[in-house]
Amino acid sequence: MLVIVLFTSIFTACSDNSAEKQLSQAESLIIEQPDSTVAILVYMDTTNMSENQIARQQLLYLYTRLIYGNQLPLDSTGIAEGDKIFTGTFDENEVKWLIAKSAEAKRRGNPVARIELLKDTEFLAIQLNDNVDLGIIYLFLSNVYEQGFNGTVSKHYADKALAIFRELNWQNKIRDARMAVVGGYLTKRDYKSALDSLIAMEPEVTANAHDSYKIFFFDQLARFYDSDRQARKAIDIWHSIYDGKNISANTLAHWAHAYYHINELDSAYMLIQQANKLPRNNTDETLCRNVEYDILSKMGRKAEMARVDSLRNIAAGNTMKERRLEESSLALNLKYDSATRNARIEAAEARNRTNIAIFIAVLVTI
Repeated sequence: MLVIVLFTSIFTACSDNSAEKQLSQAESLIIEQPDSTVAILVYMDTTNMSENQIARQQLLYLYTRLIYGNQLPLDSTGIAEGDKIFTGTFDENEVKWLIAKSAEAKRRGNPVARIELLKDTEFLAIQLNDNVDLGIIYLFLSNVYEQGFNGTVSKHYADKALAIFRELNWQNKIRDARMAVVGGYLTKRDYKSALDSLIAMEPEVTANAHDSYKIFFFDQLARFYDSDRQARKAIDIWHSIYDGKNISANTLAHWAHAYYHINELDSAYMLIQQANKLPRNNTDETLCRNVEYDILSKMGRKAEMARVDSLRNIAAGNTMKERRLEESSLALNLKYDSATRNARIEAAEARNRTNIAIFIAVLVTI
């Protein structure tokens, strides 16, 4: 009997050790080989794993899929179980768990809960010197402030994420952070800086990104070329990436507006009619109806304008309700307005350092 107990104990210890090694290996590969991380986690034998190890396995799987854009929703049972295991552990597992919960808050449409979770997680990650997760936190904060219509703070967090990812040499996330910087510029309506940032990214994206990301990137680039009064260049890009391929109502509306800008109204009208036949959310519906109204106005088709004007007003009202502007913009900025001040102070200091450096360079040259 004693031999059996000893054998069982040794076997269990070996199993625990094996599981720990697999979990550690999976976590170490998240940055450079996320597919390998997922493969290790999926094929782990959970038979002799402890409850804590199984929870960590599930958390790592959720986290890896989440940061690479494949969010897996949590149900109320999963949240309760995760809270029971990870809350109060004051380690990297708790950081990852709070990040996952913030993503679930986003899915539920609760931006205030999301930002509160992210700010709490930021504090914990700083205490643990956990730069990998801190970069993800800043990237998510940039996104939530962009959706809260505060471009200054959005770009502030995007810059902080970019600095961390460059230090880690995390190429995929460097690209995501640079796109977040573009999003901050867009929210600030600084279209010229956004276009310059995208143009600077173009060589790296062309050389390294996968095809689906290239389509997304060049679609964004085309939109900013159109905003910069380079509609013909934008139209050429859209033709190059979408001819004969699937395209969204949102992109068709932007493409139609580019034709509107160069006064090719028949092409513009054809595209916006095509967009109106596709599935679209409230934001897309507002965009499509606004573009359609502009085109009809320039074509002089007044009889149809009243109908489209009514539709776009309805769509705009639905969009306002969906975004919960009072909650996602006013509440967030009142709760964390110090972040805005800090971002502006840092930006001002950076400009001063640049001006001083230029002044010194001029003096040295003279």
